[in-house]
Amino acid sequence: MAGNENIAVSSRVRFARNISGYPFPNILDSARSHELIESVSKSLKGRNFSRMDIETLPEVDRLFLIERHLISPDLLKNASNASVLLKKDETISIMINEEDHIRMQSIQHGLDLDEAYAIASDIDSELGSKLKYSFDPQLGYLTACPTNLGTGMRASVMLHLPALKLVNGLANVFSAFSKVGFTVRGIYGEGTEALGDMYQISNRTSLGLKAEDLLQNVKRAANKIIDSEKLARENLIKNQKNEIEDRIFRSYATLKYARMLNSKEFMGLISDLKLGIYLGLLNDNDNNTADKLIIDMQPAGISKRLNKDVNPEQRDLTRAKIVRQTLNKHITE
Repeated sequence: MAGNENIAVSSRVRFARNISGYPFPNILDSARSHELIESVSKSLKGRNFSRMDIETLPEVDRLFLIERHLISPDLLKNASNASVLLKKDETISIMINEEDHIRMQSIQHGLDLDEAYAIASDIDSELGSKLKYSFDPQLGYLTACPTNLGTGMRASVMLHLPALKLVNGLANVFSAFSKVGFTVRGIYGEGTEALGDMYQISNRTSLGLKAEDLLQNVKRAANKIIDSEKLARENLIKNQKNEIEDRIFRSYATLKYARMLNSKEFMGLISDLKLGIYLGLLNDNDNNTADKLIIDMQPAGISKRLNKDVNPEQRDLTRAKIVRQTLNKHITE
């Protein structure tokens, strides 16, 4: 069986920061918004970030960044006054003028909150040495939303939880963690659907605890949910072996031979494929083929790959073709 990395898809650490002397973005005028963008960009000039001004980005590029978790849907609400700074490898993104002046994040593969924290902290320290953050000795970093007061940090882990869903165990698990200060969201954050059985767990508030303590709390919570998912998978194989194997191989066959795949159907089938790889029913010669497909086969990702706008039917045809080619190359029984 595959290890924890099959269940813990990615880890993210995000810091919310505001610059002293500027109103929050929701009441910041255009001139000062762009002044702030320039200040942040210049402060990281030596870091080799690419800057993208949201207002000038085509719609497909905006959606592409959301699909890859590099910006939030909320950033688009302030598109005329917002920018994002990106590393080429997509491990670091810095949104400017979203809900707060600065939302910097580091994303790492698997369960690696420590590395994500180290990278985000390094960027935070450099920015903090050049820009004056809004900070209160009692409240910590001042933020637009009270839940981000204190460290201003949100640590999250993206988890693949198909077995807990199949045994109807998600509600109990999420309820238990909600009572002790954690939030569970869908694949693209607050208010989004858990496509492909993907869920984000994160700390709800950041006031009153050190960043390192918050990090360890999220890590422990993620590991406990991972253990629950592992137990659910073991019980499925023990008690419903034939049904689970049939489900996985039907999904595998559909992915391998389908001529059209829409987004929602694809995400359900790829979730079964990931489960099959974990259970050892299928072999992934590239280790993270399913996770790459989940990212690359979203609507905007397909349009970017083709370098043109395509209608839904063309997207579905292209998605099926690429999935077939990829599975034939990397996945074996």
